[in-house]
Amino acid sequence: MPERWERELRHLRGVGPSPDLWHRARQGPIASHPSPSRGPRLTAALVALVVVVGTGFGLWSAFWPGMQAPASPGARGYFITFPEHAGALGQDPNGGIGVTITIRTNLPEGTLVDIDAPNIGGPGGIGECCPPVHQGRLTIAVDNASCYLAPGSPRSTGFGVTITVKPDFKVVPIGPVAPGSTRKPIGKQPATVLAILGQRFERLKGDQVRTVNGVRQLVASATFAWPSNTCEALLRSNDGFLPQVCPTTDTTGHSLAMIQAPDPRGLMDQLMPAIAQIRLCEVWSQWMVPAYRQSNPWLAFRDRAKAWIDSLGGLAGDQPDQFTALTWKFRSEGPKAYAADIILRGTPVAHVEFVSLPFPTSCGTGCEPFWGFTKLDLIER
Repeated sequence: MPERWERELRHLRGVGPSPDLWHRARQGPIASHPSPSRGPRLTAALVALVVVVGTGFGLWSAFWPGMQAPASPGARGYFITFPEHAGALGQDPNGGIGVTITIRTNLPEGTLVDIDAPNIGGPGGIGECCPPVHQGRLTIAVDNASCYLAPGSPRSTGFGVTITVKPDFKVVPIGPVAPGSTRKPIGKQPATVLAILGQRFERLKGDQVRTVNGVRQLVASATFAWPSNTCEALLRSNDGFLPQVCPTTDTTGHSLAMIQAPDPRGLMDQLMPAIAQIRLCEVWSQWMVPAYRQSNPWLAFRDRAKAWIDSLGGLAGDQPDQFTALTWKFRSEGPKAYAADIILRGTPVAHVEFVSLPFPTSCGTGCEPFWGFTKLDLIER
């Protein structure tokens, strides 16, 4: 499945960040997102999802030609300032997409910072250590993880950002280690920064400076509301959801593999959250057979299916452990062709037909079966 939306969906660990989330976030970069639920229940849907360091929350330095390094702190001391409002949708170097903010600071060039950015009133939240300040600026992209929940689920109202600067973050990276090697802590300020601020930050002064557990540090926080239409913009910017172009081949030109599932029931269980999360490009490019795609071009399919989903209203589950209220029931079963109704709270809202597909020659022993949908009839409301 598309890597970018898999990265985004790792934000959906649960209904909100766990208490130790930020501790885990500081353990170092983790690779990006797996897919969401393989079934309609939230516990099954979210069990494999984790909040990712640096995914959906991108950090990169803003390079401004001709801009000089910050001057000495002066009477005010050192500071970090935030913009009044969050900016436009942007993309980070890892492919993550989010709302951007650019902070300004007079901290020395190359100062390392730790950033936490939890979503407010919804699931998701991320953090990263330790991007450097460059020419007095740092730009951050924050993703609204609640946009990837089923319609009718609680939506985040905004996000917070806390930036911390201290002499040594003592972060121990996680992940594989080469034989004979050991994990070395990262996050110690460069020698050039310590030469200015002092080995123990004794020359770090300003209204945002405090001492926490005996460590002198600068801490600055702000909160932001999501710009209007953030969710729509995120979904339209994400490959698996509502992009303008929905590719049917990978970057090498090979056709994308059709959807896999252990059996027809498992396949239908996967389809319910795919629809509820509006993963329409994924459905069109990897679930529908080529003949269907030829008869139903992407943009027409996208707009029709999105209008249909909108007409259904809330698709969120009615129970705390239920990801979506969409269910299904077979009309006919196999052995090679299947038909089923998609049902919302007792009422059929769509009809699908699908077939089993031959295994590709490249598929080795143990491959899950491949499937292709030949029909998706939407019942207009």
